[in-house]
Amino acid sequence: MSLLGFLKNMTLLARKMPGYHSFWTEPMSKVQMQDYELVSLIASVLYYKSHSGPMYLVSDRRGIDYLNSLKLTALYDKVIELQVDKTINSKIFWAAGKIFAHAQMPCPSISIDMDAIVWKPIRVFDSSVAVALHTEPTDWPPYGRSWPSIKGPWSSVDASKVDPVNTGIVAFLDQKFKTDYIDASLSFMREFSRSGLKSEKVDWTHGPSYIDEMVYAEQMMLSLMAKWSKRSIKTVASYDRFADHMSENSIVTHLWNSKRGYRDHSRARDAFLHDMIEMLLHDFPESRKFIASSGIATLAVRDSNTGAIRYSKQGEWVLPGEEIEHL
Repeated sequence: MSLLGFLKNMTLLARKMPGYHSFWTEPMSKVQMQDYELVSLIASVLYYKSHSGPMYLVSDRRGIDYLNSLKLTALYDKVIELQVDKTINSKIFWAAGKIFAHAQMPCPSISIDMDAIVWKPIRVFDSSVAVALHTEPTDWPPYGRSWPSIKGPWSSVDASKVDPVNTGIVAFLDQKFKTDYIDASLSFMREFSRSGLKSEKVDWTHGPSYIDEMVYAEQMMLSLMAKWSKRSIKTVASYDRFADHMSENSIVTHLWNSKRGYRDHSRARDAFLHDMIEMLLHDFPESRKFIASSGIATLAVRDSNTGAIRYSKQGEWVLPGEEIEHL
């Protein structure tokens, strides 16, 4: 590779590049996000914009209306209405909205889950066609599944020789590969949706969910299509088997399984919210209005004896001697 080519690849993701959140609400019976999800959304947008480029929201109308009711659409540089393929089963393929959003975004661009925070610019030093979040355990059951009756270009790839990746973030760097991947994923989901094949729910982060087919269509398909095209995918981090989570790194935080802990343990939830609010107010003073409008917290309550601050919602208890400041 020439020096010019090397420098071009090395700086590809250091330059300004659109990031985007996708939010497809059709699989949801009720559109509602928890406070720990909302604070991570705010951080996800503000930190990415601070170092890497504009941030877009690609969502269906119900999702746009929900976030607008919390005044959070103002965080984004652009709001784009999601174009949905109605032939795809939204219960089984509950994350298909991400694939729909990929098709509407330019290349290069980076999809970021709403519970993922990119702290630093992501750089690529080779000719990879995409950058994913981290490697995945090859022995996880969904990666061992296949549906031979549904055929496509991926059918010729030996899945046992493919390394699956997590798409909590995925940056597309090559237009042809991106198009091939989207076409393959949509084709699989359409064919499965009209095939009459049965699917079974398993217990997962948010309770019983259809997992195998969605993981195959989104994450496994990305690796299969890279193998088929004889191209490579880079990852930001690796999978830590002992932690059953992404390995520690200074570039990206992905809440994912942690959300179950925040849901079930109020002290962990309160500690996370406090730390996130403190950090956001320090780094982005303008985040104050979004923290308040979304209902995460509306008051900063200071202990007049110790100076310690906690964040509270309107109407919650305040002790004698505590000083209140509205966010």
